[in-house]
Amino acid sequence: MKKTLFVVASLAILIAVPAASFAQGFMPFTLPSLGWGPGASPVDPIRPFLEPLSFYVGYMWTGKEVLFNLDGRTNPTPIGLEHRWPVSGVWLGAIQKINFNETCGVAVEGWVLIPSTAQGTETSTFSRTTITVNGTLVTVTTTAGPSGEGWTTKPDWGYVDGRLMCKYGSDFDFFAGFRYDHFSTRFQAPVDAFPLGVSEGQDTADITVNAYIPYVGVQYSSMGSTSSLILRALGFPWFGADVQHFHTGEAGPGLRSEGRSSFSERSYFFEVFGEYSYNVFGGGADIGAFFKWNVLHGYGDINTEIPFVGFNFTDRVVFDRNTITVGGKTSWNFNLPYL
Repeated sequence: MKKTLFVVASLAILIAVPAASFAQGFMPFTLPSLGWGPGASPVDPIRPFLEPLSFYVGYMWTGKEVLFNLDGRTNPTPIGLEHRWPVSGVWLGAIQKINFNETCGVAVEGWVLIPSTAQGTETSTFSRTTITVNGTLVTVTTTAGPSGEGWTTKPDWGYVDGRLMCKYGSDFDFFAGFRYDHFSTRFQAPVDAFPLGVSEGQDTADITVNAYIPYVGVQYSSMGSTSSLILRALGFPWFGADVQHFHTGEAGPGLRSEGRSSFSERSYFFEVFGEYSYNVFGGGADIGAFFKWNVLHGYGDINTEIPFVGFNFTDRVVFDRNTITVGGKTSWNFNLPYL
């Protein structure tokens, strides 16, 4: 999460420096017009270099619980592990649009979640392998499932995003962009462990998904004299990822298994966003409401090892995250037009 905050701060600096320079008149050049796209005009005095910076605060919850599932089919002694947990909290976000000319520009944004703690579940639907180390003697025991336990979960989520947008006509923008999405959850304080509860209260688990998401999309904008409506849809049928699943106690008391994956197959991402704003203070600012639906799905192999004893195996892993956010937004117009 520290990396995410660092990138958000870097983007804020990159935005603030040009804004300050324009405000002081230190950049006295004229931005050229490409002049393409239906309805484009050579000069558009209303369209500023920096559009008003928009701030968002919203409450998010999961449409269905987040799923992280190891199917256990490729492991010689299957473990078939499944985590399910809800994620909720308050999103804080900011979006800045920079226009190169009347038809093209870039939008950058950063979001950080202030999460709520919740209760998640873990179940082992196949067999469970326990490794006991006694000096140099290693004993491997397989116990029939199901087994499981409850967890207290602490999510950590944030992302930064940038996209190139080009206008088509007066109402539509087509765009392509990239998003770095960091999502992790710490599982701790397990309770109600069955049937193997010997280390209850001491086990921990960590799931981390760092997603590198290219995407394309379309945005519809309807701008009136006192209000505006924006609808945006984006997605892509593939993304790269660094995935980790670390678990203490699953293979035996005090032993930590380490699983890693990249979601190399059948992964996809899409998001739907909408906002409605109303001008206040004579057009110097606006306030409004927004809605966001975000879906991320990953699938592939996950390689798990227990470094202390050299035990390793491979499973298939599925990750599903489906969230809904509603909230409010505001922006302030500092009137920085083309120079």
